[in-house]
Amino acid sequence: MQSRQLHLGAFMRPASIHPGAWRYPGAYPDANFNFQHMKYFAHK
Repeated sequence: MQSRQLHLGAFMRPASIHPGAWRYPGAYPDANFNFQHMKYFAHK
């Protein structure tokens, strides 16, 4: 039997899609590079 593999990748941007998004009240400026933050939203 042939084993199958799935390769996952991520495209990360430093400040979301809009360059000024980090200034929004309540935003997480390091959200794209903060693993705990990504983990929180993955479980949510």
